[in-house]
Amino acid sequence: MGPFPYYGANGLQGWIDDFIFDEPLILLAEDGGHFGDPQRGIAYRISGKTWVNNHAHVLRVTSQVDIAYLCRVLENYDVTPFVTGTTRGKLTKAGASEILIPLPSISEQRRIAEVLDRVDALRTKRRATLAQLDNLTQSTFLDMFGDRGEYSQLESVVDLADAVFGKYGVKAGPFGSSLKKEDYTAKGYRIYGQEQVIAGRFDIGDYYIGERKYQQLKSCAVAEGDLLVSLVGSFGKVLVVPAGIEPGIINPRLLKITPDETLLSSMFLSHLLTQSSVQAALGRQAHGGTMGILNAGLLKKLKVILPPLALQKIFATRIAAIEALKTTQRAALAELDALFAEV
Repeated sequence: MGPFPYYGANGLQGWIDDFIFDEPLILLAEDGGHFGDPQRGIAYRISGKTWVNNHAHVLRVTSQVDIAYLCRVLENYDVTPFVTGTTRGKLTKAGASEILIPLPSISEQRRIAEVLDRVDALRTKRRATLAQLDNLTQSTFLDMFGDRGEYSQLESVVDLADAVFGKYGVKAGPFGSSLKKEDYTAKGYRIYGQEQVIAGRFDIGDYYIGERKYQQLKSCAVAEGDLLVSLVGSFGKVLVVPAGIEPGIINPRLLKITPDETLLSSMFLSHLLTQSSVQAALGRQAHGGTMGILNAGLLKKLKVILPPLALQKIFATRIAAIEALKTTQRAALAELDALFAEV
């Protein structure tokens, strides 16, 4: 450990007791960079006394090039046509030399760099606002209901199985043998899986089944207000089914919960299940060695609180307002991302 920063392909790697550069530079990833996802950045600027390892190209600019402009051009450049290697991509010096850089006048370069800096600063603020809204959701739950880790000390605590609706109130997806690849169709009833729950979106995925198979697996059908819970690996992820999605069923890696609306609101239950104390309880109950696995039997025994329904509805209203703000912020961020890509 020393006083001088030590850089590699993807940024600061640590500190060292010596330096080899003392000037403004651009570092471009040579190997191990995020070449498949340039949005994560493959170039960045450094200055002052520094050490750079052999996993990054060191670029000095001439008087005809603005360093901020060149870095902006390179940081999200799609260099995949120039990358070699399979298991670990490498951008060789020869490959990097083939990158074409648009080069307007130096004054125009500086103007573009300044615009991109301002847009990037706005994007950072939007992301920070979204993070604060996420924290607001969590704090709203805790303010209204507290930390519900000590169930034994609370009244109105029941097994989840006693707070759901119908015979299939807690229902896992079909056994793998019940849903095979030959059952898939080009259209019909959608099959919902972990990819939707983990991404928090219902507009992705393209697996379908026909009418006959759907009728056979109708107990696994999803409906508005159901909660979908991931069961394998990234277990415990929760997503509420909104109105207007395509009719369909869950796959074997999901479980659906249909709350009894006279006892539990979907919004309240979804946030209860994502509380750290509840997630810890799910983790303790999950089995499967290195990959956690939940099942319907375990979730049916999960202890849940039953606050007054009126209070749950107030919570749901507040969360809906927060989600509306998040939607506005995401839209603004998407516009800034598009602008950033176009400039």
